[in-house]
Amino acid sequence: MVCVPDRVNGYEADMVTYGAVSGMMGSSMCLAGVVGPLMASFLTEVLTFNWSTTIMAFIIMVMVSLEHMLS
Repeated sequence: MVCVPDRVNGYEADMVTYGAVSGMMGSSMCLAGVVGPLMASFLTEVLTFNWSTTIMAFIIMVMVSLEHMLS
């Protein structure tokens, strides 16, 4: 038998919460699949390929660092 707490970080551990979290994760992944390539193609048009990949790598490193700091 698995012991599941009634509340996790102030949210109830039920199907509504799991559905909301799943929906937010799915929509953010879809949004990233559109915004990332658009931003990269814009940077490649404005700058050279080397600079655009450097900027995108920096943005990804900042996002990963923020994620680790907030979790």
